[in-house]
Amino acid sequence: MRSEVILVVDDTDPNRYAKCRILRHAGFTVKEAALGEEALKIIAAERPGVVCLDVRLPDISGLDVCRRIKADPTLKTMVLQMSASFVGQEDKVRGLEGGADGYLISPFEPEEFLATVRSLLRLQHVEDELRAAAGQWRMTFDAIHDGILLIDEHGAVRRCNRAMAEIIGKSFQDIVGRHYADLLGRANENDDDISFSWPAVAREDITVQIGTRWFQATMHATAEKGANQGAVCVLADITARRHQEEEIRRLNASLEKRVEELQQSRLELHEKVTDLERFEDVVVGRELKMIEMEKEIERLKAASQTAVNQS
Repeated sequence: MRSEVILVVDDTDPNRYAKCRILRHAGFTVKEAALGEEALKIIAAERPGVVCLDVRLPDISGLDVCRRIKADPTLKTMVLQMSASFVGQEDKVRGLEGGADGYLISPFEPEEFLATVRSLLRLQHVEDELRAAAGQWRMTFDAIHDGILLIDEHGAVRRCNRAMAEIIGKSFQDIVGRHYADLLGRANENDDDISFSWPAVAREDITVQIGTRWFQATMHATAEKGANQGAVCVLADITARRHQEEEIRRLNASLEKRVEELQQSRLELHEKVTDLERFEDVVVGRELKMIEMEKEIERLKAASQTAVNQS
């Protein structure tokens, strides 16, 4: 919770004293200024929660002081513009249009004054909490590694995270407001079909290549009470998986080729073995014939020797 310091800016001493007394009696820490320039210096140094700012100041108009406060994005100070009853209605309108968070016209009751200040402080605290929540949401959104597009019912991008901006190669300003298909189509250098059915009615997945990277693009429809509220498009980087799949396909193809080569080698080996077996049969047959011939020669020699001996 921010400091509940209240700055009262009024060049009329009795009026400034009365306002400060009411606020201090209610427990607030109060700072005072009689001039616009003095008030701006105190605001820069003290960062008060609320500035009770008189419209008519001698050096700078209270309306100009309010505009300068609201023009500074580092200042979250709430401005309660205050004026006397004789100040014209157009000043009240200009004060609110100039950024004032509230307006009181004198005379007013102390209870009304305090209730207005407390109301502005509560509003300030709520805004601070919303800013903190929005900042945390943005940090979480940007920390997601997948690219995300939040798309309205017309297909225009309402918001994207940092990862998506890097994937598409454009700044946030160049992405928000553009049609999602135009952004993704221009980012896709290979002219792949990356169009989803629109309006999105269910989850839809497609695989696309953007530059040298591959993504699984998923469109999630968002609806409320049956009415189309747009969609969320998520791009998940699958480049590593794609390369692994390609490597597996390459290895499978190489393995199939090797199996074919081994089968061919087996057939050739079988043919050679068959030829060897045939050759072996021929050789064995010849050796058997040689043995028979040698036996026949020995028989003939023996018969011849017997005939010689008998004669």
